Amino acid sequence: MTKRFATGLSFSGNYSWSHALSDNEQEGGPLSDPTDRRRDYGARNSDLRHSLVFQGLYAPRLTNALKWVNGFEFSTMLFYNSGFPVTASAGTDLNGDLVNNDRPLFRGRNDVKGPDYFQIDFRLVRRLVFRDRYSIELIAEAENLTNRFNANCSIAGCTSAVVNVATASDFGRITSVRPPRRFQFGGRFTF
Repeated sequence: MTKRFATGLSFSGNYSWSHALSDNEQEGGPLSDPTDRRRDYGARNSDLRHSLVFQGLYAPRLTNALKWVNGFEFSTMLFYNSGFPVTASAGTDLNGDLVNNDRPLFRGRNDVKGPDYFQIDFRLVRRLVFRDRYSIELIAEAENLTNRFNANCSIAGCTSAVVNVATASDFGRITSVRPPRRFQFGGRFTF
């Protein structure tokens, strides 16, 4: 969805819903039980149910007493998703293969929803024109403006970014995060 206004204001946004299921990640990994593939049937690591992206831009073109704001650009992006899945681990070797990544009994693969993700980015640009041919742009940007604590999840899943041992008292606690708030300043000279 996109909407542009004559006053220099525009918005765009998109939303998607999806549900990805499989009995393997198709990456050559072994099945929990090769005699019954249905035991591994569940959400894929990349199963992201809800995703929203919203963008806004305001580049004023005023002719009244506020025309001094002409040349500014204010833009923002908002990202939200409902979280990638997490596979609970028993925290012990249940099947005797010397690997402690077994799922608890009667638990499916990726059967827990991981933490959601929310981020707002902001950008401010001021363009100054000299002699109709030269211009300078001063740029200020902020990523993760609200400094939200977002888990380091991706289409590879969220199991490695949270405590996933099913019997742990802090099951689901975030252990790996994406970058915190960042500011960046720059400039550009055009001739």
